[in-house]
Amino acid sequence: MKGSCFAQLTCTTNDGNSFIIANATDNTVAFINSTGDMCLEKGDCSDQSLSCNPTRDAFKILNSSDNTVVYIDFDGDLCLTGTLHENSNP
Repeated sequence: MKGSCFAQLTCTTNDGNSFIIANATDNTVAFINSTGDMCLEKGDCSDQSLSCNPTRDAFKILNSSDNTVVYIDFDGDLCLTGTLHENSNP
């Protein structure tokens, strides 16, 4: 990711250019802003999980085998099976 990943109690953005992830009650639980920073409302920015299988509603990214490799759940918790590279240039 271009910026940094961080967790805080409330993720609020108003730059008008953020990718916002909201839960089923339309509350923002995470975002990636225009400078590439990611905010999570729960957990941390840990990576390399053995598996990512959310127990409730989640924003999921699947691989070509239809397995979840990344999710941000209803509460804003991140699960990532790969490696998170922060402050990187693509």
